[in-house]
Amino acid sequence: IYPQAGHETSGSVWSSGWEGDYAPGVYCISNPGGNIHGGITGSDVTFYITATSFTVKFNGHGYIAATAPTTGIYKGVLIFSAVTPTPCTQNLEVRGEGSMPLTGTIFLPSACIDYRGNGTGDLTNSMMIGYDVTSNGNAEVHINYNPDDNYKRPEPPDVELTR
Repeated sequence: IYPQAGHETSGSVWSSGWEGDYAPGVYCISNPGGNIHGGITGSDVTFYITATSFTVKFNGHGYIAATAPTTGIYKGVLIFSAVTPTPCTQNLEVRGEGSMPLTGTIFLPSACIDYRGNGTGDLTNSMMIGYDVTSNGNAEVHINYNPDDNYKRPEPPDVELTR
């Protein structure tokens, strides 16, 4: 049921949970919601969340320990979703011993991202973009930003005619 390194293909769609170890590639996650008590791991992976409404809770020692691609069109993008018209219909929670030791950009512009309880975020060389990002209780968030490991919008070439 869970993806195993080397057994999935780039662009695979996972619709019933997404815990597991991912081989390099891009994955569409149509049903990310629920409690994550296990791990999501992988190197050179990008997760595209297609759902417009979800709540993911990394708790009870649940974690995501993954790294974004270092080359290609999704260089530096670890998790992203489309903008939704209503903020906070997408939710990402790290609580109760949950953790996110990862590298890469988390781009969830419509999501509320919340660290609470004993949740930890060791985001190495990362950037987190959400509608509302909060932390309270004993939660700890450590972000070490390195622009080279994060997404950069490609700049198209400029052409100018002069006389």
